[in-house]
Amino acid sequence: MALLDGMPSTKAEWESALAAAAPLMQQFVESEQMTPKMRSVIDMMSEGLSLADIMQLTPAHRDALVLYAARTIQAGDLAKAADFLEMLYRMDAFDARVPYMLGAIRQHQGDHVQAARLYIGHLALNATNHEVHHRLGECFLAAREHQNALDCFEAAEALAETAGDKAAAAKSATMQGIAREALGKEGAPPAADPSIKS
Repeated sequence: MALLDGMPSTKAEWESALAAAAPLMQQFVESEQMTPKMRSVIDMMSEGLSLADIMQLTPAHRDALVLYAARTIQAGDLAKAADFLEMLYRMDAFDARVPYMLGAIRQHQGDHVQAARLYIGHLALNATNHEVHHRLGECFLAAREHQNALDCFEAAEALAETAGDKAAAAKSATMQGIAREALGKEGAPPAADPSIKS
């Protein structure tokens, strides 16, 4: 199974997924379970407002919430930090810091599928973050998707060089070597069994 299996990868797939979801959403909006308050929140969200906007959270409030999550991570309580970050992600999916931090927790916990998807969510908002390209490469490497890993490490190195981060560029270059070696082994014929004599 590839890390990104099940995720739409083309414009047509995204449009198809949205078209399939639209009638279900309409049915829910028109159901008796929908209170006027719920309907007003959905109307505001359809206009492009996040839950954080609707709750009138200021940028300072959001910064404080992200800082709280970071301190919880530093304290070593990853489960609590992850719960908090998931709540923040639902409140404001456009704060690129949140999927990055949550992805790092999931990667640390060994959930490379969820981490990769969160990193891709971050990159959709901030495509020039070389650290996230590198971390996404690590997820692909762990999943033995060596070509995808190599592509990510190459992008990470180029972006790190552009940012003037020589240490990060060198780290990504080293990981490219590991990905290339793994790719070479994939294409190599199986090793001969020394117990079989010709």
